[in-house]
Amino acid sequence: MYSLLLSLALLPTAQASGSDRNTVKAEKAFEKENYEKALKKCSRALDQDAGNSRAAAVCGTVLYLWGASSGDMGLAATGSSLMDGVALSSPDQPFLELYRQVRGNAMMQAPNFPCGEAENAAWAQAEEAFVRSDLSSARKYYQVAAKGCENPTLWTHYGDTYFAEQDYKQAFLAYEHALEIDHYHWPALRFIGDGHVKQGDEQTGHGWVAKALAANPVYEYAWIYLDSFLDPRVKKVRGTSLPLVTEGSIFVDPTAGIPPFTGEVRMIFQLGMQAQLSEEVGSHQRMLNALEMSMSFVEEKGQLEEPGMELWALLAEARDAGHFEDAVFILLLNEDMLPAFVDYREEHMESLTAYVVSLLSN
Repeated sequence: MYSLLLSLALLPTAQASGSDRNTVKAEKAFEKENYEKALKKCSRALDQDAGNSRAAAVCGTVLYLWGASSGDMGLAATGSSLMDGVALSSPDQPFLELYRQVRGNAMMQAPNFPCGEAENAAWAQAEEAFVRSDLSSARKYYQVAAKGCENPTLWTHYGDTYFAEQDYKQAFLAYEHALEIDHYHWPALRFIGDGHVKQGDEQTGHGWVAKALAANPVYEYAWIYLDSFLDPRVKKVRGTSLPLVTEGSIFVDPTAGIPPFTGEVRMIFQLGMQAQLSEEVGSHQRMLNALEMSMSFVEEKGQLEEPGMELWALLAEARDAGHFEDAVFILLLNEDMLPAFVDYREEHMESLTAYVVSLLSN
């Protein structure tokens, strides 16, 4: 997961400021999974330069990772808030991709399909052979494991042995079997898409990758795959954290907050979330209503095209196309929305997929 860090362009020590030097140390500590040291160094870097987005990205990722793994959602929310700021100021920051992988892996997990002891042993031998690029041996062991275990991940890995040899027909058969076991198995969906693209059918391929995102909107590898074809506003918007809302009086500072939830917009969202607390309206519907109120407020003020307001522009376009709730799930899915998303996906996979396709520029 953390191999992405190898691509970070670290500043030469002699030319770096104190904040930059501490950021480099934080990144190196993170790479070694020494998260306590990483947090200490990135915090020091932010003390020296509060605008250091690289340091903020390390701190945000560590805080989210610790919060998600320990169940401390307050800590995770603090990390997400930091990453929202990074996404706004530096949307190309490499740690954003890493954070989204961590967040996606923590949030959306595939159903468990256990295998027996013998099948697991064969699977382990297959993985070892695959890492050595011994595809013939890997395939033999995968076949042994697959005969006695209906596990979509196992069948997807089995298909990968054919995919690596560009035998897409056989690879697709294995991926399709994985999807028979789990209709939403997003890696199989993505690999089918990649196979079509590699055979020159880009439109069909992107449609399958869009299905992978409809199945799992926080599946980072699918977002990366489509990155160069996406509406450029999506990168600025995706994963935006919704403001925390508590009961009671609402106070608003017109200059405070991170777009798209600044000042009055934040107040409108909070009012929308609290407006129906006394009524029998589910939390998900209240959130949808609050987002729609906020979007309408920005729209009425003529601010949809202003910097930082891309979320509201995308949601307004989705509303006009009949995809408002699809857009909310695809762009903003968080832990609180997850139960509603899983229910929604059962009846709306085609609509979710169509919305992702609508975000592609060509």
